[in-house]
Amino acid sequence: MRYLSAECERRDWNLAGLSQHERKEDSGTVTISQHAKPVIVLVWERKRGGAMIVRARSEALSELPSSDVQQLLEQVTARCVARETQEFFRWGCLEYEGLPWRGELWLNDKLRLGPPSEQCEPALRGPRVVLVSGLVQAVSAGDAGYVFEKELQELGAFLSVIMRTSVDRTKQRQVWTCEVGADGTVIKSVRSIGYIEQHGPSQIPARGTSAPVPLYRVTRPTTQFAGLMKHKRRSRYRTTSLIFGNVSTLWTAYNELNSCRSLPSGRKR
Repeated sequence: MRYLSAECERRDWNLAGLSQHERKEDSGTVTISQHAKPVIVLVWERKRGGAMIVRARSEALSELPSSDVQQLLEQVTARCVARETQEFFRWGCLEYEGLPWRGELWLNDKLRLGPPSEQCEPALRGPRVVLVSGLVQAVSAGDAGYVFEKELQELGAFLSVIMRTSVDRTKQRQVWTCEVGADGTVIKSVRSIGYIEQHGPSQIPARGTSAPVPLYRVTRPTTQFAGLMKHKRRSRYRTTSLIFGNVSTLWTAYNELNSCRSLPSGRKR
């Protein structure tokens, strides 16, 4: 379906559908429209562990001949079998509570964790943001957003363990807020909260754009470096997030886990 959606995106067609998931099989219908007029209807079904069976027909009011429908399905099938993808750049933010994220950390050549454009400077510990920039392999530009969002979810789960705090996708939402006026009265209002990065990159930054995140060698991460750690060579406490020195190796191992052991899509921690 990702390749079908990509082909519709390329042709500037709209795609909408309904699906039903059962223990023995999945099935559904997909309607492809052009200029708000349905042109193709697909009915599909797939038994557990089996191949997907697709039946297609042109709509009665459509001027698209059956041969073009067949050609469309053959093109989509060929791209799916060949696993054709393109490389796209995407960026997003993760949030957590703790010490600020200062500097850049490369988990691999295509995934960079950098500082946001603004920090909560008055507080040593407070609401924090990590700016994630990455190159992803996807079927289309629209599919790239889905692929990167899934990687952000996996990255948040990984960093939650590494940093020993909850790291999740930034969420803009509305809540009730209150403040005390000059006359002592409480003023209540509904406001939007959540960090918005106004200076996101247009391409993945070059290495060395920011100073590297300080990495620390650990032997027993479950008991070491709890609370605020004083720097061994300086008479002051650290003021940035603590990241273990083997974090890149751990990220590689995390991504090599099979689907049964990695974080399921849509799961909340």
